[in-house]
Amino acid sequence: MTNTLEAETTLIVKTASMASLNRQQDPLDVSNAVISIHISYPGDFDGDRDVDFSDYLTFISVFGLSSSDANYDARMDMNDDGIINFADFLIFAGVFGTTHS
Repeated sequence: MTNTLEAETTLIVKTASMASLNRQQDPLDVSNAVISIHISYPGDFDGDRDVDFSDYLTFISVFGLSSSDANYDARMDMNDDGIINFADFLIFAGVFGTTHS
């Protein structure tokens, strides 16, 4: 059976081990560990699981900013080059209109 993780899913880990540099498996105490996973989708800046006009408005509000600017948002820098520019817009345009259920 395969389970699909939904946005804001909480994953509870009951057992785990960690490989050391000598490849020895060492058990980890995860009795109190809770891992929260947030699933995001490229271009879905408002987190509503689709890429639409609302996301476009968010994108253009920071267009032209670089990582040294106060309002820079790395989520909109879709190619991770430190500048939100036309290259990022082309990536955004490629996912515009997608919906994730």
